[in-house]
Amino acid sequence: MNSPKSSLLSLLLGISLTTGTTLALEISLTRYFSITRNYHFAFLVVSLAFLGYGASGTFITFLRQKKQLTITSWPSWLCLFYSLAIFSCFFITNSLTFDLIELSWAPQKLFFFPFFFLLLAIPFFFSGAVVSLTISQFPGQISMIYFADLTGAALGVVSVLGLFSIWGDRGIFPSLMLLPLLASVLFASKNHKMVKILTGFIFILGVVLLWRQPSFCEFKISPYKPLSLALRYPQATILTTKWNAISRVDIIKSPAIRYAPGLNLFYENELPPQLGIAIDGQEISALTSFTPTDKDEQLLNFLDHLPTSFVYSLISCPKVLLISPRAGLDLLLAVYHQAKEIKAIESNPLLLKILQTDLGDFYGHLYGQPQIKALTSNPRAGLSKIGSNFEIIAFPFTDVFGATSTGLYGFQENYLYTQESFRQAFNLLSPQGWIIQNFYLLPPPRQELRALATWLKVLKDKGLSPSHHLLSLRTWGTFSLFIKKSPISLQEIKFFKQFAAQNFFDLVYYPGIKPEEANQYNQFPENIYYQYTQHLISEEKESFIHDYLFNITPPSDNRPFFYNFFKWSKLKATYQAFGQKWLPFLQAEGLIPVVLIQVLILASFFILLPRRLLKFRAKDSSFSFFKTFAFFYLIGMSFMFVEITAIQKFILFMDHPVYSFASILIIILTFSGAGSLLSHRLEKKWSKKAKKIFMIILGFFEISYFFWLKILFTQGITLSSGVKLSLAWLTLLPLGVMMGFPFPTAIHQLKKLAPSSLPWAWAVNAFSSVINSVAAIFLAFFLGYNGVWVLGGLGYLGAAFFLDFTDHRNKADT
Repeated sequence: MNSPKSSLLSLLLGISLTTGTTLALEISLTRYFSITRNYHFAFLVVSLAFLGYGASGTFITFLRQKKQLTITSWPSWLCLFYSLAIFSCFFITNSLTFDLIELSWAPQKLFFFPFFFLLLAIPFFFSGAVVSLTISQFPGQISMIYFADLTGAALGVVSVLGLFSIWGDRGIFPSLMLLPLLASVLFASKNHKMVKILTGFIFILGVVLLWRQPSFCEFKISPYKPLSLALRYPQATILTTKWNAISRVDIIKSPAIRYAPGLNLFYENELPPQLGIAIDGQEISALTSFTPTDKDEQLLNFLDHLPTSFVYSLISCPKVLLISPRAGLDLLLAVYHQAKEIKAIESNPLLLKILQTDLGDFYGHLYGQPQIKALTSNPRAGLSKIGSNFEIIAFPFTDVFGATSTGLYGFQENYLYTQESFRQAFNLLSPQGWIIQNFYLLPPPRQELRALATWLKVLKDKGLSPSHHLLSLRTWGTFSLFIKKSPISLQEIKFFKQFAAQNFFDLVYYPGIKPEEANQYNQFPENIYYQYTQHLISEEKESFIHDYLFNITPPSDNRPFFYNFFKWSKLKATYQAFGQKWLPFLQAEGLIPVVLIQVLILASFFILLPRRLLKFRAKDSSFSFFKTFAFFYLIGMSFMFVEITAIQKFILFMDHPVYSFASILIIILTFSGAGSLLSHRLEKKWSKKAKKIFMIILGFFEISYFFWLKILFTQGITLSSGVKLSLAWLTLLPLGVMMGFPFPTAIHQLKKLAPSSLPWAWAVNAFSSVINSVAAIFLAFFLGYNGVWVLGGLGYLGAAFFLDFTDHRNKADT
């Protein structure tokens, strides 16, 4: 580094590259988990990032005690190790097979989790150490370092979303490992020859990996995911794989892709050729060949023998709305039955592009037909702007392997299967319109009963008699719900019974059904679907839901966990019902306490315990260890409750978990960072009492966002992505800035009282951030996101009472 200006510029660029890589790595890990393990686990990514950062603080404290902070080569070496850790930790994680479903026969594998958690926290340890060391070595440049930190984070978020579209999975981690190497060069001086040589060598290795993209860089999908299962069949192959920022789309040719859910078992004719389309290796839908020739029309006769055809047989040339049809049979059914107008809401633009181009000939260019209009949008946003007066609205039924679902998707938020969503769709029906929903049978019944319970509540809330608006039937492998806006007529009931009998479908419910009419063809030992439906329709509905083995209460936007069926009150009964197996406990609500305990132990061992062993002495004998712990724990808890809850709630508003995670992280970090800088100018002018009042105002202000966010989501969900992002920034700006005040303000106050306790305060805050990232999701299952949000505000209110850090009771506040 030649001059002070060039040295400062290199320093700031190095910080930007380091923090940009960190944010990009967090987003990349959420995509990695989505593709390989079914769920994005954003809360765990945040937690392990804070574990790494917290442990790095312990490392910095150790260097300070050994008087090693002044060694100028530390940042360069740490960036070098950061680069190596990014790729090596990914490689190890990707090479080892671990899936939650394996716990059902190998419960000891639960202890793999701490290993993976610690492994993936290592890169964040080096990243945190780089930033902390830089601040320690250049305290006079802290404002500029903060600016570079936040700028780099923003650029990292934007860049990584584009990298997936360019490189796919094989290029992500090789490209991420190159960025810290550039930072290492910027941090190095002329005298640091060894680190420069090693950095150059590793950089060349990274470029080769990025250029060649070897197979070991590909995300290793769990062998239990639908894509892996489909590829186990002889002659099965992936024809092509494409990427965008939010998804991986695979086109599959496999004998496993024979898709006609609920088809009459006595249908003997040949089915048309089909290909599979998998999204993130999970949501496989079958793409059926369609060419308007006489032969192909005969091949499509099987559509008349699917449960959904019942409604199409009632209405001539209907106006149809398809919600997330993907490449399933819903669109083909509507075209086959000559719907006069078809509107489809599809959230993935890449999938639409593939259907219109790569598979256009195979699919008969259906999306090019004049009566078909596709809207690229999140389903809930699409429902708000798609129009109304539809005669048929079909909910998605697309996963070929849905029947193999084990309930491992309890973590997954699903805003399409909530009361608010059902109500929204119901309002779009014409007076004689129908809602269609299909589910795979998954005994004991869970998802089908939860959907039914939700519809019954929606109908009742609208002042209707639910029993007069519902039909349902069961096939050998599926369960179908038909909801009509107006009361069902006797003629419709007669046709429904005839349709079921002709196709050997079992009746489950129609107004006036008799017990002997159900369970006739595809017989169960007990007539459970009829019985359970009767219980839900009767006056004893609430007691049935309360006593049922699984949680089938209607989900809401506040608790959108449609696939979380776990019930603590039925723990023993569930264990016995599943033959004393672990499988039902793998759902989110049952598994996450175990995860929380393991994270608690790890955070205690790597953050809290080492700092506690460091001896410190207070200048004031009245210094309160308890108050210090309570304050920094509570503000860490509140910060994480706000951040994690915002990430989860904004998924509905921002259309996808990736966009929500990226947006909320950068918004919260930017504005809280700005608040931290601003606090240094204001806190010196404030008395202790003023600081406490500020904390109380912050607590109530945070709670008030419960109402502001509701308005934002209701009024702004139909706007364009850019406008929604701008609104999110403006809405969270004041709260983010205020959330940046408590920590630096308290650190400054503590520095006067007990300067040697600062490492302990940092440790408590990091400890709280690690465990409460996980605790936020656990509490959401019980309290909903709104409840966790309110707890965040209460945490700030509680922290106000511990801000003085002393046991003084009568001393005047000066």
